[in-house]
Amino acid sequence: MIIAPMLASAFLIHQRHEYIDVLSEQKGDLHRQSRRLHLAMEAAGAGVWEFDVDKKTIIWDARMNELYGYPPSFREHYHTDWAARIHPEDRERAEADFEAGVGGRVHFRSVYRILLPNGGIRHVRSLANIIQFKGRTKIVGVNWDVTEETEMQKSIEAANQNLKEKNFEIELARQRVEFLAHHDALTELPNRRFLDQRLEEHKVSYAAGEAFAGVLQIDLDGFKTVNDTLGHFAGDNILNQVGNILRTLIDDQDHVIRLGGDEFIIFISRKSKSFFAQENHLQTLAEKIIRRLSLPLSVSNGKITIGASIGIATDAISTTTPQNILRDADVALYEAKILGRGQFQLCDAELRRTLDRKNSFLSEIEIALTEGQMIPYYQPQYSGSDLSFFGVEALARWNHPTRGLLTPKDFLENAKEIGRDADIDRAILLCVLADRISWQKAGAIVPRISVNVSARQIASPHILDDLAKLDIPRGSICFELVESIFMDDENQMLKDNVAGIKDMGIEIEIDDFGTGFASIVALQKLRPMRLKIDNQLVTPISFSPSARKIVASLIEIGRSLDIEVIAEGIETQFHIDTLRSMGCHALQGYALCRPMSGDSFFELLVRDKIHVGKVTTS
Repeated sequence: MIIAPMLASAFLIHQRHEYIDVLSEQKGDLHRQSRRLHLAMEAAGAGVWEFDVDKKTIIWDARMNELYGYPPSFREHYHTDWAARIHPEDRERAEADFEAGVGGRVHFRSVYRILLPNGGIRHVRSLANIIQFKGRTKIVGVNWDVTEETEMQKSIEAANQNLKEKNFEIELARQRVEFLAHHDALTELPNRRFLDQRLEEHKVSYAAGEAFAGVLQIDLDGFKTVNDTLGHFAGDNILNQVGNILRTLIDDQDHVIRLGGDEFIIFISRKSKSFFAQENHLQTLAEKIIRRLSLPLSVSNGKITIGASIGIATDAISTTTPQNILRDADVALYEAKILGRGQFQLCDAELRRTLDRKNSFLSEIEIALTEGQMIPYYQPQYSGSDLSFFGVEALARWNHPTRGLLTPKDFLENAKEIGRDADIDRAILLCVLADRISWQKAGAIVPRISVNVSARQIASPHILDDLAKLDIPRGSICFELVESIFMDDENQMLKDNVAGIKDMGIEIEIDDFGTGFASIVALQKLRPMRLKIDNQLVTPISFSPSARKIVASLIEIGRSLDIEVIAEGIETQFHIDTLRSMGCHALQGYALCRPMSGDSFFELLVRDKIHVGKVTTS
């Protein structure tokens, strides 16, 4: 009976020892976990605090004191100690977070700045939770220094903001560059590049069967006078005023474009409200522009009137691509300026046909110049004293592949209109020089040859350099210049060019003398070698006594100035006899010899028929 109690006692002792071992082991685990937590808190730089809600006291660990700048020995603090360290700008928000957590009995978090005793600022993050311990409410929290993290975040945010600002500046710069690329720097109107872009866009829509209304091309009538008299600053002022005026006269869907100089384009869309409001919208708009620009504009503390000419082209009439419509407007503008100041012209069907003819002619001229279709025909000239050979004039002919041999009356005016008359003159001169060399090599005696030179060519700044490259023998070539050239007495380049041509040994003649306005003073200054009396004055001498007196006076003027006189348009024996009796130096015309090809003229040279002092009827 004694054994049973002893066994029970031994079992209890054993169980106690096992329980003590378990408690020891748990205590060791708890210690190890606590140690790991402590090490983790140290690694994170965190401080721990405990707030007794009832006593209103806070117990801080050493790290908390270090964070807030208190001595490490302090353990118990009051709420005011904590609040006193918070930055004034953050205090209200931090206390509100704390009170909300206490009042709501919930965990809370807060981030704020604290002011250290040395004046430094530290950023702190606080996390706290509510716990119940032995019937009392406590708040346990953790604080740690996030200054470095906050500063880094601020740096990142500042960098991001800076990047945004830079990107914004880059975008503004890109937009400005894009704007300047498509707009005129002076008026800030769209420019030619903008127009080309629009035309390309409409080219696509046109191919798809859509179309736009058309364009008005505007040229200011008196703008050159503004620049010449008031200066470019005043001119720029006028251009800006004109641009602003044009803007007010169009709809939002339309565009005012400055092409350059004093030329503007108004690009009209079929989406324009005004376009559908009236059938002749473009003409009505042109009239409005002309009326508005005829009013005085302010410039240099005064007023000036300029005006405008306008060419109009529409897709309804042109039925062509947008680029060609722009070309049609330019042609219409040219026609409007012919009508006078303040006029507009619509590129209608008739004008379109004229344009097509001109374009066709331009293409033919290009081919003629490239393929050598422009050739000289030679007409001999004879001495008025004994009808011996005096010289020869090279006349331009177009050996057209389908229309045959054309004279200047068939093509020269059109060539002048498109600015190719000087190219024709140069082509003839080159042929003449080549023929002359060929004839000389064949043993023929080559006379002085006269060639026509246009006003455009004689006034070119490059003519002397171009002629120097041709190595023209002195005394072999004579340039015939129209009399109207000598009206421009102020053109110094013209004077210098004529003097330079003479220095090269090229003689100067004035063609069509008596039909223009060359003065005696101009003749004395320029001293041409010869004057050629126009056939309009020569032909009537066979029946008009007054015509004979005029021609006789012109011959006398030439003789008094020591200038030789040639009469052209000799058609009858009466012309020959009368002009010889007047003392005319040389005669040229059908009654003496018709113009002939280079080969025929060479045969005449070889046969020497033009050297024997006799008139030939070849």
